[in-house]
Amino acid sequence: MPRQAAALALALLATAGLMAPLWKHYRVDALQRGGTQAELEQALALQPGNAELHNRLGRLLLLLPLGDTGQAGKRLEEAARLDPRGGIYWVDLALAREMGGDLSGAAEALGRARQAEPRTPMVLWHESNFLLRRGENERALEVVAELLRQSPDYTGRALAFFARVVAPGELIARVAPDRVDGLEAAMEFARREGHVNAAPATWERLRRLDRAPNEGQLRAFVDWLLARGQGDLALRVWHEAGQRRWLPVESADSGGLYNGGFQRAMLNFGFDWRVEPHPDASVWIEARGPQAGMESLCVQFSESARAGYAHVRHWIPVEPNAHYSLRGALRSEKLYSRAGAFLEVADAAPGRPPSRSDSVTGTSNWREILVRVETGAASRLAQLALVRPGTAPGEEPASGLVCVADLKWQKLGPARGAANP
Repeated sequence: MPRQAAALALALLATAGLMAPLWKHYRVDALQRGGTQAELEQALALQPGNAELHNRLGRLLLLLPLGDTGQAGKRLEEAARLDPRGGIYWVDLALAREMGGDLSGAAEALGRARQAEPRTPMVLWHESNFLLRRGENERALEVVAELLRQSPDYTGRALAFFARVVAPGELIARVAPDRVDGLEAAMEFARREGHVNAAPATWERLRRLDRAPNEGQLRAFVDWLLARGQGDLALRVWHEAGQRRWLPVESADSGGLYNGGFQRAMLNFGFDWRVEPHPDASVWIEARGPQAGMESLCVQFSESARAGYAHVRHWIPVEPNAHYSLRGALRSEKLYSRAGAFLEVADAAPGRPPSRSDSVTGTSNWREILVRVETGAASRLAQLALVRPGTAPGEEPASGLVCVADLKWQKLGPARGAANP
């Protein structure tokens, strides 16, 4: 019995020796999770050599509205002294020194951060920002280019920040990484921020790569260019991406209107047909054209259809001061619409009236149509649409069917009155 009591006493003494450090560890962990100034100070009283605790408290004091900047700097300096290999500690110390007006001290701390972690993206990001705030733009661009080579996921953030001082096109040309993910981010940045002038540099960088970018990103890029009136670049992207098999685009139709005969599946973007949803209309392709083997696009309007319809559209690239013709065929079945249905070509340049074909109504066999278009000095894009105007009050609903087929677009020459080259 005395031997058992002695053994138990020894075991309790050994356990007590282990329990004290374990209790301290759990206590510090709980205080650190709390994160208040008082809790962090209590945790430091238990572990005064903990660099992370000094850093946490220093950052808190630095960012609090009534924080003590001097004490914050001391805590951050102590964290960096205790763990000089931690780049984040030097970065936070640099921020504290910069906020206190000590720019040379901040630069020295950032230099120590680069020595500790020369390839860490967070360190590069903070250094590039610091250089930009000091007006050292060229050096800042060098550092951010290095950052994006290391970590392309910073591309969108970096471009948005640095576009304040550098033209977006130049910025993308200089710092965007030669990687698909980084250049996709550059493409999205240009679209999101509306930097049309950056689009050529973005595409030029992207087209040099051998690897295909995301098809959805390319589709959105082409449509954005068209929506912003950038027909020339949109057409270039359309063709070059098609040649590389980055987009499912085949060679252009003879006559200059892509998929004018409806033989291909409609892509619903770019320079192909677009069908916008409409509650009173159904759209399909059928093998019933004016001649055997021809396809046609048909729109069936519901019995209650009253609203105007122009939801089948097609962008067409044009040259300024030129004369064009659009030829094709229309037919209708029980199309109860006073105005009928017709094809309309509208110049995207302001101030140009649209050109229309003859209309079809009621029930009619295939009828050849012709639209003549003259572009202006600023013209680069035109849009073709199948139109059926809405009904006036008191009129019957505009129900029925209209089909279009065999469309050909042709340049005839210079517009009337255009100056000879």
